Amino acid sequence: MDVQVKLYGLFKKYAPEERQEFQLKLPPDSNVKKLLKILNIPFEQERTLLVNGQLAGLERRLESEDIIVIFSPMSGG
Repeated sequence: MDVQVKLYGLFKKYAPEERQEFQLKLPPDSNVKKLLKILNIPFEQERTLLVNGQLAGLERRLESEDIIVIFSPMSGG
């Protein structure tokens, strides 16, 4: 299945050819954890991760044409 991935900030270095947005082919029944593993993003690295605009955890199952956005968490003051 194909998904669209958008990486921002520190996460851009995990993208193929350091592109901010790219298509990625995943095995069927993949979840967010599998995606992070494929991109070599450490599980313990703090991040905000959205799937189709909604916050998602590691076990969130992915579907074809999902849009995954990963960026560093923000702090306010």
